[in-house]
Amino acid sequence: MIDSTQKYSLVDVSSLIEANIDTIYFLPRFWCTQDDSSKYPSKDDYQVMMQTMLENLQNVEKLTVVLSFLQMLSVAEFHGVPFPTLKVKTLTLKTTILQSAVPDLVALFVELLLRNTRTLKTLAIQLRSCLNTSNYDELSQIALTLSHKNKVSIVLK
Repeated sequence: MIDSTQKYSLVDVSSLIEANIDTIYFLPRFWCTQDDSSKYPSKDDYQVMMQTMLENLQNVEKLTVVLSFLQMLSVAEFHGVPFPTLKVKTLTLKTTILQSAVPDLVALFVELLLRNTRTLKTLAIQLRSCLNTSNYDELSQIALTLSHKNKVSIVLK
């Protein structure tokens, strides 16, 4: 979805076994200014779009997402939008550990997904550059704890 003012729908993807959701999340200008908001999707529209996308992809066995997608989902969950149960077996989270994505925040997003995924066997967290040793050590410990708690293999890459 490049132009957020357009309406999009996902075709029937019930037989899809692998999906990669790579979103770039920009706050629309009208959320921060006095622009006419009627010509843009609302925050609720964005949340419904994300939930609908996940519902359509709930049978995917291998799912790759980026941190911005998880941020949108966590905002949706905070506002009471139900999170669909996923049947994913391998989940990959691509993230860069920065101030805006500290290890504790990544852990919260991962826990959100783990709560709603019953068949997950492997979670791969692909760490991009900008990672210092202390953040990696902290994330390693969090991964170990979440791995034992949820009986899921968590791999840091």
